[in-house]
Amino acid sequence: MAFSIKSDLKIVELYVIAVLFGVGSSITQISSLCITSNFIGSNSETSGLVYSITTACDKIFSGVIILIIEIVWVFIYLF
Repeated sequence: MAFSIKSDLKIVELYVIAVLFGVGSSITQISSLCITSNFIGSNSETSGLVYSITTACDKIFSGVIILIIEIVWVFIYLF
């Protein structure tokens, strides 16, 4: 069972939710890159590896969180 949108939800409200979600995601990503940049400092020899590891961890954790949300969503509506 996938997410469903209630029929009384207006399209404008859906756009507002999407914009807020996008802004929040952008702020989180920029904050993560700033923290990574501060962590690297002047040690630029391994900066590519650090940025790659940070990005990979971000993708993995995001996927795990989405999976947990989907599992919880199914258990809430099936049981």
